[in-house]
Amino acid sequence: MFLKGGGHVFGEFIDVRGNLVFLAKADCDRHDDRHDHCCCDKKARVRITTICCDDIVAVEV
Repeated sequence: MFLKGGGHVFGEFIDVRGNLVFLAKADCDRHDDRHDHCCCDKKARVRITTICCDDIVAVEV
């Protein structure tokens, strides 16, 4: 997603509720069949980003 301020936000689409969009981004970006655990030593974490629809200029598909 590209934001009005010129920023670019990455993540997997989760949901839209009202005027908010929710995206998820896992700490480990490697998702193939040979990789069955997180690529770091920490527990896998998922970050949720909430964006107001009014701030979105474009969405890259």
